[in-house]
Amino acid sequence: MYRGWGEDRVAPILQYVGAPSSGEPSEERPDREMVRLRELVAEHPRLPDAEVAALLAEVSEQGLDARPRRLLAQHHLWLVLEEVARRDEGQDAGDLFQDGTTALLKVVQGLAPHPQISPREFQEAVRQAVADTVRGALLEAQAARDADRRWAEDGERLALAAVALEAELGHPASDLELAAHLGWTVDRTAQLRRAVDEARLQYDREMAEVLGALEDAE
Repeated sequence: MYRGWGEDRVAPILQYVGAPSSGEPSEERPDREMVRLRELVAEHPRLPDAEVAALLAEVSEQGLDARPRRLLAQHHLWLVLEEVARRDEGQDAGDLFQDGTTALLKVVQGLAPHPQISPREFQEAVRQAVADTVRGALLEAQAARDADRRWAEDGERLALAAVALEAELGHPASDLELAAHLGWTVDRTAQLRRAVDEARLQYDREMAEVLGALEDAE
């Protein structure tokens, strides 16, 4: 989502321009999703500069429901698709398109009445806003993946250290002993230890359910 915009505010305007909703995650393959997005954008083709200039000149009322603003948004979805098409494989095209569309809408909504701006200047403003937003979303997604990976790696280190220390000390290691061994804070060690214990319990429950189902099937 565009930073500072809540889901309740964004969802209606995404529906208004025909962009896919985040409330309905797609299970389509990425290539099929791009086909769907291209079909959506094709319904609102790029306009000649003269028509864009005419729409800009008509902008008067505030709000995205006003006809000139609505048409400017719809007929510049191609700029969003252009940026999304540059993404790496494996990135969710639908989510990026939604983020980019929100950035487009923010630019359109921010137009002053009868703006003194050329079609090229307007398009450049949209292109920059969309690019910044999509890049930001990609960086946030990568940071989240990196954090998840580090968390999993640290969880494995903690589990191995707990086994090694118990063998060495002759009793289950405390959070303080584990923290000293791993060079972590006690708070981080305790937090991660709870997460590891919860994951182990969840695994045990799932295995019990699988074994129970197999017994029932015999």
